[in-house]
Amino acid sequence: TTASTTAILTGREPIEVDVMRYPDILKGIDAYNHLPGILKNYGYTTIQVGVNSYVDAHAVNLLSGFDSINGEQLIASPVLNTLQRLLGDSQVPNFLWTISQRASDRIKHIFFIQQMENPIEAVLDPKARGSDQDRVDMILSMLDQSTRPVFMIAHFMGTHGPEFSFEDQVYSEGDMEDNPWELDFYDDAIASFDSHVERIYKSLQEQGMLEYTILVIYSDHGYRYRTHVRLPLIIHFPGAEFAGEFNHNSANFDIPATLLDYMGLPRPDWMDGSSLISDEIPDDRPIYSIIAGSPKKVAAPFFQIKTVQAVLCQQWYQLNVQEQRSRSGAFDDSSSICEADQIPTDDELHEMIIQYLDQHGYEVDSLVP
Repeated sequence: TTASTTAILTGREPIEVDVMRYPDILKGIDAYNHLPGILKNYGYTTIQVGVNSYVDAHAVNLLSGFDSINGEQLIASPVLNTLQRLLGDSQVPNFLWTISQRASDRIKHIFFIQQMENPIEAVLDPKARGSDQDRVDMILSMLDQSTRPVFMIAHFMGTHGPEFSFEDQVYSEGDMEDNPWELDFYDDAIASFDSHVERIYKSLQEQGMLEYTILVIYSDHGYRYRTHVRLPLIIHFPGAEFAGEFNHNSANFDIPATLLDYMGLPRPDWMDGSSLISDEIPDDRPIYSIIAGSPKKVAAPFFQIKTVQAVLCQQWYQLNVQEQRSRSGAFDDSSSICEADQIPTDDELHEMIIQYLDQHGYEVDSLVP
């Protein structure tokens, strides 16, 4: 999630900015090259609503991008700005913010003001991660209060397993969630997510703002954290412009380039993604994604990387670089269907992944078949 959210905000592949998972951070100029910073310079109010640590621009060191993060209004600190100018390192504000945040959390905990948050519980335990209903309330309140155009990225947690959260028991009526990954409870979480989207949509509609708003619905993984399945990417443009289906494979880092293209704003050279509304994207464009490993297993030569996935046409191939295992398959309902002579073999996809890692400075000798 940390890598995917960073990709959506920067328009860059995680491997390009070395952000694979929490607590990786953006470094150097990468900390300032992002979509919210561009839009902020054009007068937008920029807001992030998510989960502390994982969906948190603070934690990933995304600088000069957001006015508000998870309900906290950001005010530029003269002390941090001065230190940053003196030391010339974009990691300094992140280090100081992290230290001050941890100190504050511990002091509040010691004096029974506020219990310390466990970042892992905030993801895995529905009771600890806050409700999506509250997130919708925050979203609508911030939209109502803003006097400027708004860019907002919001991350909902109800559908995130292994336990799910929702407002109404429909598919699971009468059941108890005794085991992880129970599908009826997952379906209730999806229905709840749909109702949250509907509430936001109708609010914009009632205020006459829907036709001035771009809505993007995306996901970074599916049920049981799967990435070798088709994942939703739905974009509503004002006036239903570009309505229809996009049949090529796309990636989350295509979203910033697409939004800038629609808005008629220049796309910076550092963005990796393509515009889904105007770029000529070939049928056989390969898309790579990274699945991070456990922090306990970080080691050379691949460090945070556990698995690299390549998608090309209707084929997918996963290479676990830590355990030297691979698996592959085809999407059952792919809309990106290539001719037989375009479809790569497993050996070809394996070699493409090796070249991909090699191009980004990884030692790949151990991966040669």
